[in-house]
Amino acid sequence: RRADGVLAPFKALLDHRGPRIMMVEAFLWSGFANIDRMGLNVSTPIPWIFCAFAATTAFLTPLVFVRSAAPLAQVRRHPREIFAAGLCESISLSLQMVALTMALVPYVIAVKRLSAVFGVLIGALLFKESGLAERLFGTALMVAGVFFFAPSRPRASTGLCATPTPATPATGNGWPGPDMIRARPSAFRT
Repeated sequence: RRADGVLAPFKALLDHRGPRIMMVEAFLWSGFANIDRMGLNVSTPIPWIFCAFAATTAFLTPLVFVRSAAPLAQVRRHPREIFAAGLCESISLSLQMVALTMALVPYVIAVKRLSAVFGVLIGALLFKESGLAERLFGTALMVAGVFFFAPSRPRASTGLCATPTPATPATGNGWPGPDMIRARPSAFRT
């Protein structure tokens, strides 16, 4: 749909169900990042991930059995692939949750969006997708937003985000450093 030019993504939102569903998904994830932060205020990363995924599993398992054809057979056919995907996801989420304990939610999510650049490059290199220049330009615009966060500094508690603590030796600026979080996870909770 290159003939549609720069407005193609907006036209796709109107014409196709997939992009509309992804728009809803992006909206939902923006809220869930804040829920993760609230969960991390009362827990530590690994137990929080376990609880969040236990709830997700309890909610989605019935849907899998209703909407999928022979889901258990699919698991038996592809155990290594499923294990590899689960391992990558668990490592990714563990790192994300640790990052959420060290920085404000918008900062962490903005940096996480850098994955779009890697997705474009992998698509071009491994899957031989066309339009690398246009896609890199689009992702560069998204990633540029990350650099708008860099010069800003946290001023006060923003509720759902990390709450400032008294000045600590770890950072000297009221925000717990990584060594403090490892030593005393409760030091940054509200």
